[in-house]
Amino acid sequence: MRNFKVQTKILALTLLSGIMLLVVGYTGFSAMKTMAEKSENMYRNNVLSLNSIGQVSSNNSAIEAYVMEMILNEDYTANQNLSMSISDRTARNAMAYAALEETALSPNAKALYDTYNGLTPEYFNVRSRIVDLASRNQGEEAYRLFQAELQPIREEVNRTVNQLNSQLLREAQGNNAASLEAAQSSTLLILVCIAVGVLLVAGGGLLIARLVARPLRGMQKMMEQAESGDLSVQGTYLFRDEIGQVTLSFNRMIDGLRDMVRRIDESAVTLSASSQQLTAGAEQTTGAAEHIATSSAALTDGFETQAKSIAGVSGFVDEMENHMRLLDQNGKGIANSVRLANEAAELGSEEVRRTIGRMNEIERSVTQALEVVTGLRRRSEEIGAAAGLIDQVARQTNLLSLNASIEAARAGEAGRGFAVVAQEIRKLAESSAESTRTISEIIAAIQTESEAAVDSLNEGAQRVKLGVESGREISEVFGRIRGSVSGVAQETGQASELIDTLLEQTTQVADAMREVSSIAQQGAAGIEEVSAAGEEQLSTMEEVQGSAKFLSQLAEELQGTLARFKLDQAEVSAASPAEAAEAQRLERETFGAQAEPADDAGTREPNAPAANWNPVA
Repeated sequence: MRNFKVQTKILALTLLSGIMLLVVGYTGFSAMKTMAEKSENMYRNNVLSLNSIGQVSSNNSAIEAYVMEMILNEDYTANQNLSMSISDRTARNAMAYAALEETALSPNAKALYDTYNGLTPEYFNVRSRIVDLASRNQGEEAYRLFQAELQPIREEVNRTVNQLNSQLLREAQGNNAASLEAAQSSTLLILVCIAVGVLLVAGGGLLIARLVARPLRGMQKMMEQAESGDLSVQGTYLFRDEIGQVTLSFNRMIDGLRDMVRRIDESAVTLSASSQQLTAGAEQTTGAAEHIATSSAALTDGFETQAKSIAGVSGFVDEMENHMRLLDQNGKGIANSVRLANEAAELGSEEVRRTIGRMNEIERSVTQALEVVTGLRRRSEEIGAAAGLIDQVARQTNLLSLNASIEAARAGEAGRGFAVVAQEIRKLAESSAESTRTISEIIAAIQTESEAAVDSLNEGAQRVKLGVESGREISEVFGRIRGSVSGVAQETGQASELIDTLLEQTTQVADAMREVSSIAQQGAAGIEEVSAAGEEQLSTMEEVQGSAKFLSQLAEELQGTLARFKLDQAEVSAASPAEAAEAQRLERETFGAQAEPADDAGTREPNAPAANWNPVA
């Protein structure tokens, strides 16, 4: 996970949130669709069938009542009205039969309905005969026909209708139980999906925030240590994301700075040792010149010894000239290292700026995800409004069923079947209201989780802003490092100029020593010429001695400047100025054997460590 880009991590979190929202939305949609289908099926196959059977039963009861009234009534006009009422009820039964034919009855209900249809022809035939007799005022014969033939068929028809009504009621109860079970299962599934989604999104957001914030804080601490001069720091976050690339660039920059400081330190030690040797040589040459001035009377006797001493001094000056040339080469190498370190700092600063740009892109992505979650919350509010409307419809349906039950109770025995239908409608309305309340609770939970997701995304955006601010602080630290490197480069340039000046003076000293050697070889020219040459040599060596002291002071200042940088303990090889002075004192005590260390220093490689030739080592 750490090897992925920061942008990829944020996109993965956003994709995970979108997937979980789609899962929850699809689950809720499927549950609503299933419940709607079951409700529609119950209405078409059970409620309408019960309503039709109730109408048929009610109409049959009314027709039988009309028939009995016609049998008992001898008024022709009243019988005609009753006959019209019977025809009207018969027409209503025909419409109820047509509606019942359109419903999808179960096999058991279909068998009962077929039995009913098998009884109705004979029932209608006998009833028509009774009505005909009653309309002709033959009441007794019509009543006997009613008792003898219609009553058994009537009882069988009523028993079949009651069985069909009971069968349809059982089927409605079964469908209602299935709907409730499906609603409970859907509710549990939605809650599980919401819980899993919240856990995954929260866990992913926390993981990505830690993967981004922790390495940035570590990088900030390393920058602060490097700013204070501690160049022993080393980044350990070396993964393939943007922060890992910045860490790799930082490690390379620190390695370059350590190498540069090490080279400058070695060159400073070399410069200090060379200046001490130059001072010792100048003092010795000055003593020799004074000896020449005071012993000019005895120059002829000690000419051979003096010539040997001058030859030794000339060799030492040549060695010192070689040292100066070596210092000049090392100074140029140091200047090149400083330039490379400055370039590395600029590259690191540029990489930090690119990282800040990517963090800004991440912030925009988080803002877009926040807008998507806000839109989802608005949709859930619209669904809640629709559920409220359904709840109102269910309440109105419940009131209508209550009114129907009251009317059926008023109708007495004839309205009993309709009362059963009204009661089932009321149960269906209550079930719809309960389902609506469940949906409202689920929508409220979704809205709560959406608000939590919004808060989480806001927190992610704040952390991204903190990452951007940390990146800016890192950029400022790079700027201070570039300033420090520029200061070192300026001081190194000044040291290089001083070394060039000293090289010119050393060349002059070498030329002077060659001239002294020539004068010594021409000692026959006279003591006056030798004395004048000695005075000239004395003046020149005093100047050389002053230059050597100035060079030693410059080397000490350079070492003091480098002391603020902390390197690895195994890499620190610079000797302190006091140790270098003590080494030169020991060298002066054994100066008679100076040719051997001079040869060692003159043959040292330009890039060899100072410990290879420093007497302290």
